[in-house]
Amino acid sequence: MEVFYLKINRSTPTMWHYLKMWLEIAEQFPAFKIYIVCDNPDLQALVTNRIRQDVSDYDVEFITSARNSEELKYIVDNAIIPHWKPAAYAHLTTFLHARDNGYKNFWNIDADDIGLYAKPRKIAKMMKTIKDYATLTSTDILSLDLWHTSELGKHWSFGMVYIDNETDWLELMKYHCKDKDFFNKYDKVNSGRNIDWYFTYLREIEAACIETFCVENLRVLHDDRFIYQRPIFCGLRYCENGRCYFHVPSTAFNMEEKGSLKIPDDIINFNVGITKTESTTYLKNKNVDRFMKVIEKVNGIYDTEITVILHLDTENSNVRLVLESLSEQTIHDTRVVVTDTGFNETALKICREMESKFEGRMKIITGLSKENLLSAGLQAAKGRYLMFINGNEYFLPETFKFLHEVIENYRADVVHTSNYFVPKGNTAIVKTDEIGWNDDTSFKNLRRVNEKIVAWSKGVLTPSIFNKLIRREFLEEEKISLPFADDMTQWIFSLQCLMLAENYVRVPQPVYFRTSTLTPPNVIKDFPTRIK
Repeated sequence: MEVFYLKINRSTPTMWHYLKMWLEIAEQFPAFKIYIVCDNPDLQALVTNRIRQDVSDYDVEFITSARNSEELKYIVDNAIIPHWKPAAYAHLTTFLHARDNGYKNFWNIDADDIGLYAKPRKIAKMMKTIKDYATLTSTDILSLDLWHTSELGKHWSFGMVYIDNETDWLELMKYHCKDKDFFNKYDKVNSGRNIDWYFTYLREIEAACIETFCVENLRVLHDDRFIYQRPIFCGLRYCENGRCYFHVPSTAFNMEEKGSLKIPDDIINFNVGITKTESTTYLKNKNVDRFMKVIEKVNGIYDTEITVILHLDTENSNVRLVLESLSEQTIHDTRVVVTDTGFNETALKICREMESKFEGRMKIITGLSKENLLSAGLQAAKGRYLMFINGNEYFLPETFKFLHEVIENYRADVVHTSNYFVPKGNTAIVKTDEIGWNDDTSFKNLRRVNEKIVAWSKGVLTPSIFNKLIRREFLEEEKISLPFADDMTQWIFSLQCLMLAENYVRVPQPVYFRTSTLTPPNVIKDFPTRIK
């Protein structure tokens, strides 16, 4: 079982962004236990409330720093200056708690200000590699490089730390906490004697095998509060070819390699197959806090543009109504790519007639085989999101605004819409093609593979490529197969989307009418329902 101690003490606007990231990483392991170390009751209440609001529950247990422990008190009172005692108690509580609960190893993580930017399953794979390395080399403790390079190889630090608990850590720390050499050397450091410097000292005297690691190409965000004041100690960074690049000097100020430092030779560099593009893309997609919104705006990254790929593969008798609904969306960045095999001349003529309504935001692709059409539509897509439709849907005006909010708020790769309206006289009824959803009015976020398999096998999710808002970069990153030549390849595409999505959100609200040749247009257009 993988044991996580997630330490939090800052009620900052970005705290939940980081903490949720670590919760999602922990869930990638088959068996895991999460403890949140928090001494602030208000912060604990805030986190508890956020967990309840999230579309998936997290199995966590809160613990507080063991300040009444005589063992910890002896170490902290003797080795740590008053200013750093609360942090020392929080970190050392994890050693005490793990020992008393029989955990042979564990992770100690500052979960309120450290973000690692790759898909959670890639981070979990990376953590397994680190753990295997520590076991193979008899390394007692391994820490992510947050300060070691910045301090030119002089500083070992907590932050993201793997700990082999076979070592009797508390006895070792009690034995050395009065060492005169520690006081003589580290009374002079600018931050004073804290728990990081104490472990730096233990490393120097080889009291245990204490090492530091970095990960090739992985974007790391540390304490964004001081991104500009302390750019080589805090903020965004990544390691490449033996150098650590700091975002503000190297990228924001165009200093390139001059904005980097050589990684000390004693740092262990793990290359787990994370690419520079992959990590950068995940950083762009994942970060919605105030700091990264500024970065995205400066770099022109953030957009709401949605491309709808309208495939004319049926009679499409209501295509005019469908296109009108797309042109009336309250998100004005909606684009349309029409793909046609050449057998729907009437519908294609209507599309050409309505092209001017989209003011340059429509493209028509025809004359290709069915095998190549949707692939061509995907290549013509612009913006961050796309949706495939087959031309029988009338979307309510707020639809794409609503789906965009869902995909961003839940950081989803796919938002699945299943319920729809069907006109009945002068009103409408709600229908679905999926078994078991009819009476369910809650959001569902399927993250765990077993949940996805159960949902698929029971027919709770329909095997269709249509009417799902999809993050375009998700398809590109995962290399999800195209083209869609027949029902089987469409089924495979849908299954890949479900299984590979980190967050696959199903919304219960009906967001469109399913039209038919018998539907009077005014019944749909006058329907008063609004998405909430």
